Amino acid sequence: MLRDEEILIRSITHGVELRLRRIVIWNEEKQEKLVFLSNHMSFAASTIAAIYRDRWQIESFSSR
Repeated sequence: MLRDEEILIRSITHGVELRLRRIVIWNEEKQEKLVFLSNHMSFAASTIAAIYRDRWQIESFSSR
């Protein structure tokens, strides 16, 4: 895990604020950073990364 931070995105035109988590991990296999955005504030960062990683594998598998 490289980073786990809370960010706030604001829409000036719509007056909406969205609180998110920005999680950055290092993918050793591809030698690259992966950035995930989530609204799950209570999950561990490692859990969120695993969910996204598993979901990506499923979507990649089904699109072949």
